[in-house]
Amino acid sequence: MPIVSAALADGEQLVRVLVLKPLCAQMFNLLRQRICHLSDRRLFYLPFSRDVKLDVHKIQTIVDLFKECGRVGGVLVCQPEHILSFQLMSLDTLCRDGDTDGGRILLDAQNWFDQQSRDILDESDEILSVRYQLIYTVGTPTPLQGQPNRWQTVQEIFTLLRASLAGLATEFTEELELETTGAHRFPRTRILSLECGRHLMQNMAHQIVFEGGMKSTPFRGYPHSLQAAALRFLTDIAVTKEESQALKVHSPD
Repeated sequence: MPIVSAALADGEQLVRVLVLKPLCAQMFNLLRQRICHLSDRRLFYLPFSRDVKLDVHKIQTIVDLFKECGRVGGVLVCQPEHILSFQLMSLDTLCRDGDTDGGRILLDAQNWFDQQSRDILDESDEILSVRYQLIYTVGTPTPLQGQPNRWQTVQEIFTLLRASLAGLATEFTEELELETTGAHRFPRTRILSLECGRHLMQNMAHQIVFEGGMKSTPFRGYPHSLQAAALRFLTDIAVTKEESQALKVHSPD
């Protein structure tokens, strides 16, 4: 890693060595011995957190330090959370404060990082793991679009599906495997034939449209022609533009 780091640090791009927090001190000492002592390169380390209070002057100082690291052929040792925190701070500043000097500097710096940085990962399988990524909220909380139907509809679908599976198991004894144990969880289900899957889909769609199987979708109040269009909308991949528009006019939601 030290040899690769020194080779990449050519004065035009910023070389960043990403290392996990428990290994950071050990990696820093290793790079200091190999890069600073043997190849006479500078080693940079600048911890960063979203909790840091920055003004325009401090932001510019940090950005200038990163660019100096790249210009002199140095190597920046950092942790994954430092990179993510800097990226998220620029987005958070723009969302919170709008188009300010500090926000523009942070965004320009992030764009420069994206174009000029070369990253070397230590323990890459851990650093690139999804569970290791940092996720922060940005902006004022707002209700989810389509709430509460977006989750109530899913619950109703699974309730209807569970009831439909019980009757389907007696008709398709070889094409459907249904685990009946465990009353407090959804049964483990395997559909083994295309015919069984189509029958299940058609049966559920018929209950939803014509029998009021779901409270969140009151298709029973639709005219008969729109009920037929709704059934095709639920079961067919291709629906005509006229049918789709007619459903949308009758039910904008």
